[in-house]
Amino acid sequence: CDEQRRSLRTRVGRQRHDVDLVKAGGGQQPRHVDIAESKPDMAHLTPVMLAIVRQHVDHDQPAAAPDHVRSPAVGQHVTGSWAGDESPDALPPGAVRPVGYPVMVVYSSARPVHLKNAKLTDASGREVVVSVVPQIYERDYAAIVPTAPLAAGARYHVRLELSVAGTDVVDEWEFDTER
Repeated sequence: CDEQRRSLRTRVGRQRHDVDLVKAGGGQQPRHVDIAESKPDMAHLTPVMLAIVRQHVDHDQPAAAPDHVRSPAVGQHVTGSWAGDESPDALPPGAVRPVGYPVMVVYSSARPVHLKNAKLTDASGREVVVSVVPQIYERDYAAIVPTAPLAAGARYHVRLELSVAGTDVVDEWEFDTER
């Protein structure tokens, strides 16, 4: 299925430019949404889920547009490794595969994002070596990928120091790997 081969960026970008979603966010306080990439055999359910959510939103009280979207989501359990099969390639030339699960944040309203510093640490505070994913088609995101698979059943802390539309932002959250 083509939907399963699309990257998370493509799906987030398509949803971000959905006119109904953009109209729904007018004038409300900014918020963030944590999302997770669906399992490969569940990707076809994403459009169904969005349709159900839209049916239950009170159209008289528009929902605020999210300020930013994270992946993995806060507290989400993800696989510790990723094959790195992405086009264009998100990894540096010659990168040994598999790598760890990708970490990213995407900001709304196409605001430019500049990654100043990125740190991924395990529960004991040890820093995990990461590579920065280059911004290719859009400038509204920052992404890193651990250079080696993450340990199973472990908690990881993300700290991204960013400039978002010229404003300094520090975004921190934690996620877990599956056992």
